[in-house]
Amino acid sequence: SEVNNFVDIYNTSELTDKKDKLFLVIATIFHSPDFIYNINDKGQVIGGDANYLQITQYELASKISFLIIGSTPDDELLEKAKNLELKNSTQINAEIDRLLSGSKAKTEVIRIFKEWLNYDNFDTLSFNATFSAGINTEGLEQAMIKDVDEYLIHTVFNKSGTYKDIMTSKDAFVYDQNLAQIYDIQNPNGLIELQNKEREGLFSRAAFLIKKPSVSQSPILRGIFTLEKVLCGELGSPPADAETNLGSVPSDSPTSIRTKTTLLTETQGSSCIGCHGRINNLGFAYENFDSLGRIRSTESVYDSNDQYTGIELPISASAKSYEISANEVQFNGSSELHAHLANSDKAMSCMVKKYFHHMQKREIKPAVDACHLNDMLLPLYGSSSQQGSIKDMIRNTILSNSFKQKKIAP
Repeated sequence: SEVNNFVDIYNTSELTDKKDKLFLVIATIFHSPDFIYNINDKGQVIGGDANYLQITQYELASKISFLIIGSTPDDELLEKAKNLELKNSTQINAEIDRLLSGSKAKTEVIRIFKEWLNYDNFDTLSFNATFSAGINTEGLEQAMIKDVDEYLIHTVFNKSGTYKDIMTSKDAFVYDQNLAQIYDIQNPNGLIELQNKEREGLFSRAAFLIKKPSVSQSPILRGIFTLEKVLCGELGSPPADAETNLGSVPSDSPTSIRTKTTLLTETQGSSCIGCHGRINNLGFAYENFDSLGRIRSTESVYDSNDQYTGIELPISASAKSYEISANEVQFNGSSELHAHLANSDKAMSCMVKKYFHHMQKREIKPAVDACHLNDMLLPLYGSSSQQGSIKDMIRNTILSNSFKQKKIAP
């Protein structure tokens, strides 16, 4: 057994100091391919085909545990593996239920979403005092992160929510007075249903809307986030000579950020239009929010020194995109965009890909992983009348043959 192998290394080592011998054993473990990689090659051949293995009970216990709680199996799960009690769906379901009911499962879901969406990373939140209008950004980052953390726990676990629920819920978790000002609510005390329709969906939470500490919102950054993170679209690197500052548009009158963005990045023949033709419209859906994540009905114009000019311009959050489905999708505002994303094959597939990457700790190989990805995606689709829950996806992933078997041939 593995244990005996490590005992032999300890006993046969030429080292004399016990600490040095123990260090050698630990170093051997850390350098073992079985420790570094998800190999799972100790199982039994399936149906005489040496290319496929049924993974062992211990390997299955480890995969279940790392997917649900992000750590090694606990004593109870190890005992089940030892007694060969992870053989059928009833036995496996019982362990899935037990692990999903614990706090570690909630922590792991939060960790997966943070790795995927990076909602806990911010630039220094330093805003113009006139623009922030009394909102103190000290401690705001933690308040926004807590809002999203609890949103996910509540939606995924308490409500057994679907992908659509994540995309359309108006729940928020507000304890901080400054975040309450952003959401325009009184007496914050935890769970609250936000009233404005534009607050529907996870990505209308402040943590996703505050992309840079500026008096001007950035539809480009918001669009890139939606394209790359939510739809798994690939943009590649911008041209070496691409301008990173919008600059100014020759005009006798003030120009909105949307108009400026369009004129300077979507001009026919420009090297920018290839990417910005995909990015900008997704970002324009969030024009109802300023750069501090507050809902607005007009755009306040600031000069080059970030001084308010007293000028207010009309805004438009109406746009269309070919990124969400095979056909053109039209939307007006984030609420309509999120409603489309909630039923988008590309968006749901993107979440599945992020979960798969987290589970396998490697890049996706389409030719090899297609069946496994499909096994994860189908539970999310659910029935014709109701999507399946995120927990359904986790459960059915574990119960699938793709999870319990290993293809060892290239």
